[in-house]
Amino acid sequence: MRYAYLAVEDAVGEALGKRLLLEAGFEPLPTQGLKGDGWLKKNARKLNQASKQLPVLMLTDLDRPDRCVVDLIDQWVPPDEREPTMLIRAAVLEGEAWIMADLEAFAKLVGVTPGKLAVDPDSVLDPKEALVRVARDGKDRAVRDDLVPAKNSTASVGPGYNLRLTGFVGKDWDPERAAARSPSLARARRALVKLRELVDATQENE
Repeated sequence: MRYAYLAVEDAVGEALGKRLLLEAGFEPLPTQGLKGDGWLKKNARKLNQASKQLPVLMLTDLDRPDRCVVDLIDQWVPPDEREPTMLIRAAVLEGEAWIMADLEAFAKLVGVTPGKLAVDPDSVLDPKEALVRVARDGKDRAVRDDLVPAKNSTASVGPGYNLRLTGFVGKDWDPERAAARSPSLARARRALVKLRELVDATQENE
């Protein structure tokens, strides 16, 4: 059995990270973080040290289009210090883009036609807002009530947002289908395959 640590910003990132680790053949250990990207940045070097024992997947959001994934990763853990078993990946621009990249499944969830969704979700500037906007037009009232904030509410998302999306990712979301439309997700999946191969090769040589 291959085990791996998972460190994320929030509940949606946790669901995505677990699904990707499982797909790559890893059993996720209890999730670290869940306190925003500030916690990840602060603890990145500690997790890098922990990856000497077991691999680590740190999953964050890029958030702004002017941010460079490589620069962000190098800032958190410099290349000359980073262990080969420390994998930092960023969704472009938020995890919601990866969720919506599975057009067929997400359209079915909210009750819209796939044509309502962006074909290139990595280019969407505010994926969370876009997801809520699509859900607002959906035919499934229960899903709409979970994802969309009530009228006159100051919240940006509905009361059941995390629960609905984490359940969807764990059950119906298809990483392979989504990766076909999200280059950042495709890169993350390829990196996890390489991580698995590295772990397997190390275990064989022990």
